[in-house]
Amino acid sequence: MTEQTDPSTLRSKIGKQSAQAETRGMSVRKALRLATARAGQDMGQLVATLAGCQQSRVELAQVVAAVDGPQLIFLIGGPQNTRGLALVDGMLASGVVEHLTTGRVVRAPPEERDPSRTDAIMLAEILDRILAAMDKELLESVNQPPVIGYQNLVLLDDGRAVSMALEDVRYHRFELSIDLADGGKTGEMLLFFPEPIVVADAGAEQQKKTWQDAWHAHVDRIPAHIDAILHKFAMPLDELQKLEVGNLIPVPTEQVAAVRLSGSDRNAVAIGKLGQALGFRAVRISSQLELQRVRTLAEVTTAIPASEAGTLVPAEGVLGQAQETVNSADELEREPGNRGT
Repeated sequence: MTEQTDPSTLRSKIGKQSAQAETRGMSVRKALRLATARAGQDMGQLVATLAGCQQSRVELAQVVAAVDGPQLIFLIGGPQNTRGLALVDGMLASGVVEHLTTGRVVRAPPEERDPSRTDAIMLAEILDRILAAMDKELLESVNQPPVIGYQNLVLLDDGRAVSMALEDVRYHRFELSIDLADGGKTGEMLLFFPEPIVVADAGAEQQKKTWQDAWHAHVDRIPAHIDAILHKFAMPLDELQKLEVGNLIPVPTEQVAAVRLSGSDRNAVAIGKLGQALGFRAVRISSQLELQRVRTLAEVTTAIPASEAGTLVPAEGVLGQAQETVNSADELEREPGNRGT
């Protein structure tokens, strides 16, 4: 026997559920609207209104693809070293800068230009205020997304920097259309927040190791600046000032096979031989065992003593005095298998 349900009761239940669903669905949008208005008021009574808001979940590749056109790219950081992204288009940047510099927002299209670092300083303030206001407003949200505790970290240059700075996870995407000064200008801000990674049945130590491994892998992808130094020497200032185009600077023959590759800390990381590859200048990396040789040469050529005031000892003479020490490095193992390119 099936129990009959009063249609009016059923409609009432459906209506209440729909209202609750609508409230939950609109809670994040309402929080963002309040956060935008609050951020504008905190910045010299700027009237900022959330004209539109769209949410979605995207992959890292889609985050990088969003970096397009004249815009400011902010890396934002959150709890447990999580990192997200904020993109501010030229229209929104122009409106905020106008308000902060002149006290009003001009109802005319801004000049076409890439936002500057000065613009970024001003926009970073409203970004931080929006993020802080979101923290407060979203606490009351039923469907609270993982966007609490974020703030601006640094300005990035391009999409390549974005792909290196962010983890390869899914992101919550918020596309905010913000109206300034009652229609003076309307621009867009895109916010990307990483979804939390849940590690099932993993202890604290395992989670720590996972994070460290991911961090090391990220650091290993960061570009490293390397200088190839053929020769270093000292000369009096008056001779340096007389140098002209076409002058020849003698380089010891042995330096051709002792090119030093130095990192940003000026420490030698390898030694190589000057040559060519595909029509370009190139350095063939020698064995790491010969690194002692280049470090010895570096100590000599960067600290040449003066025999008398204003008189320099020739570099060749000092290098000759150090040859005994250098030769000791040549006695190290030299099997063919120890040499790389």
